[in-house]
Amino acid sequence: DLMRELEDKKTADSRVEELEAKLADIDQRYLTTLEMLGEKSEQVEELQADIADLKKIYRELVDSTMK
Repeated sequence: DLMRELEDKKTADSRVEELEAKLADIDQRYLTTLEMLGEKSEQVEELQADIADLKKIYRELVDSTMK
């Protein structure tokens, strides 16, 4: 019975190590994904600012040609 408990503990310890490794991998992928999301959000903000600038330039061009 003691040998069985020892074997069960070894199995459980092995499983814990496996799960800890998987968790570390998932954590790393999560952090990478967050970083990529931040970069994409920055790009979206920059593009929205560019669009606003282009709209302003277009309106000014239209206004100046109407006068």
